[in-house]
Amino acid sequence: MKIINRHAAEVQQALGVLSGINLPIKISLRLAQLADEVERQVKACLKVRDTMLKNYQITVSRGQKEGQFQLTTSITGADSEETQKLKEAALIEFTNKVNELLDEEGAEITIRIPVLPDNIVVNSATLKALLPFMESA
Repeated sequence: MKIINRHAAEVQQALGVLSGINLPIKISLRLAQLADEVERQVKACLKVRDTMLKNYQITVSRGQKEGQFQLTTSITGADSEETQKLKEAALIEFTNKVNELLDEEGAEITIRIPVLPDNIVVNSATLKALLPFMESA
């Protein structure tokens, strides 16, 4: 199965939730293997994103609220309308390229997670992220 980069980050978070739970060795091993595969995909995506940040001269800073961020460009030039248009165009193009990157599929992931024991308590978002990797009951 291939997952898009945007979903890989969600899977990584879900695996983080399960990483602190003691599970049978077969399940723990598969979760660890899946975590490695997903981490490779996330790192590759971040590497491409970081290159794009440099190419478009973009700086990312925290927004005013939790989870928000602000993009600015360090394109220099006279404080003219033309420079402002170049900055806006760079930000728009960067945003479009990042969205394309997030929608790309990563490498094939063949690892399947055995059905989790009934006594494990996790939220539905965690299960939803991992559902494509679960073996049938």
